[in-house]
Amino acid sequence: MGADYGSLGLDSQLRSLDSFPNRQGTANYTTQTEFDVQNEGLGATMVQSGGFRGKIYIGSDKNIMLDGPNNRITVGTDQSNPLISINGTSQMITVGTNNRIEIDAGNQRILMKDTSDVNRILLDSQNGDFKLSQSGNNVLTCTDDKLIWSSDFNSFKIVQAGTATVNIAGAAYAGTTVTAHNLGYIPGIQGYLTLASGTNAPLPYVTPQATDPITFSRYWRQWVDATNVTSIYHRGTSITGNESYTYKYFLTREIAN
Repeated sequence: MGADYGSLGLDSQLRSLDSFPNRQGTANYTTQTEFDVQNEGLGATMVQSGGFRGKIYIGSDKNIMLDGPNNRITVGTDQSNPLISINGTSQMITVGTNNRIEIDAGNQRILMKDTSDVNRILLDSQNGDFKLSQSGNNVLTCTDDKLIWSSDFNSFKIVQAGTATVNIAGAAYAGTTVTAHNLGYIPGIQGYLTLASGTNAPLPYVTPQATDPITFSRYWRQWVDATNVTSIYHRGTSITGNESYTYKYFLTREIAN
């Protein structure tokens, strides 16, 4: 009896082997297909590497294809648009519908698409690039002003962020809050405060006196050393009562000295 290659999901290119006698144990075919199996028919367990010239489909829905002629393995019920494709010739692995993730060894990069199938994220080890584009912009072709982030940009590297609240009461004219950061070096600092109106203002920030614009009535500032962030609020002696202000700060990898 000939081997039941249809039960294995083998391509019709192998059906000519049915003319061979049934051989239990190791079969050693030396025909054009060079089909080498340990056991014929349903017991077949191996196709010799490099010798197979056809295709094998695995699964009742043929959702796995071993494509010897094209040096490729695909997974998915739609083989024209597989969920996973491994291509030995192009040295590429793609994952997801419409190749949402593309691992390209030939170009030493990983490319990711969004749900609209637009290339958005690029990891390029050949050129040392890491880029993220704005929505609707192809990260491979868009100009720098259409990028959300790029390793080519000399951006501040934020290592710590925090808030500090400065309270002042009665007739006091200054309030101070010290917040530890413990970075062990003097970082760069960028800060702003939230005003009573609910708006944010960059630090340092002053409000001038109505009668003398050169003289301030309120003054907010921050500084940083190797251990702490110090937030200070000064006000004119004519201003009294309870006040509270929230400071927000960002400490950067770039050092201040």
